[in-house]
Amino acid sequence: MDALNRKLLRDLWRLRGQGVAIAAVIATGVAVFVMALSAIDSLRLAQETYYAQARFADVFAHTTRTPLAVADKAAAIAGVAAADARIAAVGVFDVAGDPEPVTVRVASLPRRDGAALNQLVLRNGQWPLAGQDDQVLVSEAFATTRGLAIGDTLDVTVKGQRQ
Repeated sequence: MDALNRKLLRDLWRLRGQGVAIAAVIATGVAVFVMALSAIDSLRLAQETYYAQARFADVFAHTTRTPLAVADKAAAIAGVAAADARIAAVGVFDVAGDPEPVTVRVASLPRRDGAALNQLVLRNGQWPLAGQDDQVLVSEAFATTRGLAIGDTLDVTVKGQRQ
C-alpha cells in the first residue's frame, strides 16, 4: 500500500463521525420521502374509495330552468356512466345574534335508491320524510359551527321567499 492510500484511510478514520452524521441525515431524508409517498398513496386510496361509495360525480354543470329530460340525454352521451339532476339555489340564513346573514347553498336531496350521484352520509338524526318540505339536512360542520341541534328551527330566505 502506498503512502497516498494510507493517508486516505487515516483521513477517513478521523472523519468517521462526520461520515456517520452525513449517512444519518441521508437515511432520514430517504425515510421521510418514503413516508410522504406512502401518505399520498393512502390519502389517494381513501379519496377514491369514498368517491366510489358516495358515487361522487366527476363533472358538474349548473343550469337554470332545465327540463329533467336533459339529464337523460346527458346519460346517453358516449362515455357517461350516469347523470343526475337536482335543484339547487343560494339562500340567506339569519343567525340570531349575528349582524351579518350567512349565505348558504340549498339543494334537493338525492334519490334514496342508491343509484343517484353524490350520495349523502347521515351522521346524526334522520332522513327527512317524503313530502315534508319543512325538514332539512345540514352539514355537520355548519351545525357544529352555528350550535344547531336536531329539531332546531332555521329561517332561510331563498329567491325572496322565507322558508
